[in-house]
Amino acid sequence: MSWLCVNANPHYVRAISLGFVIGVGNFAAFLASYAYIKTSAPRYVEGHSINIAFNACLLLVGAASLWWMRRENARRERGDRDHRLQDLPPGVSRTEHEMLLGWDHPRFRFHM
Repeated sequence: MSWLCVNANPHYVRAISLGFVIGVGNFAAFLASYAYIKTSAPRYVEGHSINIAFNACLLLVGAASLWWMRRENARRERGDRDHRLQDLPPGVSRTEHEMLLGWDHPRFRFHM
């Protein structure tokens, strides 16, 4: 969760992201109550299989996220995202626009 907190910006995105992660964690606890049933005791093959499958998916998502963040950071270093600072919406000051960009700001770097 700390990785998410560091990379989710601004504060309202961080709040929604953390709520989503906590909700997924609660869903996992709910799923476990149906995956580990008494009839599959003592080996719990179904429960362990589901657990391993979800862990494998999380490893893949984590690896893909690392790859994407490195690629995005490299693009920001090259200046490929600088156009976001020039595209000011009407009636919004430059300072307010930069604050609203959050993690879309060209100077924001994802932490790994």
